Formats: sequence, C-alpha cells, structure tokens
Amino acid sequence: MPTLTWDTAPAYDFLVSLMAIHDPETFSLRPSWAAGIRSRLPTAEREFLQRLCEANLLPLPWIYHLPAPKDSRTLLAELRRLPAAERLMALLPLETISEPVLTILLEVMARGAWSTADLERIMAHIPANPTNKPRAGVAIMLDFWANPTAFGEMLLLGLESFYSEFFAEEEGRILPHLQAAAEQGQAWAAELPLPELLEELSQGVRYELPITADEIVFVPIFWTTPLIIDMPLDANRLLFAYGARPPHISQVPGEAVPEDLPLTLKALADPTRLRILRLLAERPLAPSELAQALRLRPPTVTHHLQALRLARLVRLTLSADDRRQYAIRPAGLTRVVAMLYEFVQLGE
Repeated sequence: MPTLTWDTAPAYDFLVSLMAIHDPETFSLRPSWAAGIRSRLPTAEREFLQRLCEANLLPLPWIYHLPAPKDSRTLLAELRRLPAAERLMALLPLETISEPVLTILLEVMARGAWSTADLERIMAHIPANPTNKPRAGVAIMLDFWANPTAFGEMLLLGLESFYSEFFAEEEGRILPHLQAAAEQGQAWAAELPLPELLEELSQGVRYELPITADEIVFVPIFWTTPLIIDMPLDANRLLFAYGARPPHISQVPGEAVPEDLPLTLKALADPTRLRILRLLAERPLAPSELAQALRLRPPTVTHHLQALRLARLVRLTLSADDRRQYAIRPAGLTRVVAMLYEFVQLGE
C-alpha cells in the first residue's frame, strides 16, 4: 500500500486553467467565453500560449517542487529567477522522457534547428493511439527545443499576461474549494480502500492497473473537474490530480447556472447517448463493442462516451491490458435529478 499525501496549491490551477481556456471543448467550456478571455492577451503572447497548449506542455511535477505557498506569484517568481535559456529544461521532468527521445531533443537544441527526420524519429518512439494525434504537438515542441531562449522569454511574458488578465482574480475564488476537496479526500482515504478512493476522487474512473509507486501525491484541481491527470513525479512517486469543483459552483466566474446542469442535460438529450446508457445498464462494454452494437464508427462512439464521462454518467475502468470498459454510473443519474431540483428549488 503506497503512502498517500496531499498537495493543495493554486499554482496547479494556474496552468490547467490556461489549458482549459485554450482547449474549451475538452474541458466542456463555452467556446465564446474562452475566446473572450484569450482576446484580452497581447497578440504575441496569445499565439505563444496557444502553441504551448497544443504541445501539451503541462509541467505539474515542476509545480510540486516549487517552494511554499505554491501560488501563481511563486510560480512566476521562480520562472524569473531562472535564466530564459534554462526554463524549458527546468519545466520538464527529464527522467520521464525516454532516453532515445531525449537524445534527439538535445541534438536539436545543440543544432538550433530540427528536420523532418527528427520528427519521424521521435514519432517512432510514441505508442500508436487512434484517439491521440501528437504529431503537430511534437513539431511545436521541437520548435521550442531548437530555440530554448526564445521559448523561455515568451513563456514568462505569456504567463504574466495570463495572470494579470485572468488568474489574479480567479485564484482567490477557487482556493477555498481546493482546501475543501483536500479535506474531503483525506476523510475518504481514512475509510476507503485505494481502488475505491481513486474512483471516488476521479468521479467515475476505476483503476485495475497495478500501482507500483511508493507514494501517491493527490492534488485537487478546480479546473480539471471531473477529468483526472496522473503522471510520475519520479521513479517512486505518482502525482494524481483530481477535480475539486463542487457541482453547485460554476467553472466560469460569475455564471448563475453551474455548467454541470446544462452539460448533463445536454448529454442526456442525445438519443444515441441514451441508447449507450441503456446498453451499459445491462453490462459493461468496451467502445468497440458499443460501436458494433450501435452500428456506428468507433470515433463517433468515443465522442459520445467522452460527453457521458464529462457528465459523470458513466464509469470508466482502466485495465492492466490497456483495455477500456464503460459501465453506467447510477450515482450520476441521481446527481442530475438532485441538481435540477436544487436549482429550481423544488426541494424546499
């Protein structure tokens, strides 16, 4: 049984909210609102941050090692302390990059340029995954490695702009929810076995994967809800980031209607998704099995399952053989009814 610890820090949300605002569909944000936030940023900084997010550069392990209080001011101060040319390598946990890929990246850095051959060599070391198309992101990352000084300079400028235009005010709003989520998680940890704890914190992901880490560091993040992020901190520790936003609180500041309610009702309003829920109520199924039963293309089924997962209406089981299986999540159906009653105050 690994040791369980918690790390409550708004600096994680600083970067995750940046990702969400640049990829609103994945995070179920209203695209027009996200575009409005992006439009506040200067053009050069906005374009750089868009590329940063497309490269999927999310250095949560680096944030873990920041000094207290690990807020956005601490993050920006630490970046200013580092020379611009060193910021890229400081952000990335190099031990998590395979040796062949790291060798290619260091060659690109030394040359100050990259070629199609470099891109193909890296792609050869990335496992094939039909739901993930990293080629464009790898190309952007090669641009960063070819000129780490320019990357470091624009990184600081971009994050300073994002902080002043959005996150400076947002940080105070979300901090109490991070603290409450950490307290609730620790209470569950005292009562639940690890697999049930992970499923509760993830709001619907059941792990059948072996966990070999000596320590799991749990990180509540407001802006991921209900998505999770797990990644190694080092050879012996796993970082597990989970959603910390309560159902009655809107992700978008100032919204009167929490996104969870229309999001879930929208998920239920689609006939195909209702058919999927009915099939999953009978027995757990893999996406390929659902595609066959519904006579739909697998990407279409994957899209619908993602919508149901974001609405917390299905449970996803991750198996050791890399098999994904979905089942209905009755608690999600109960939750949407309760949210609707609470919002229109029929429970009074």
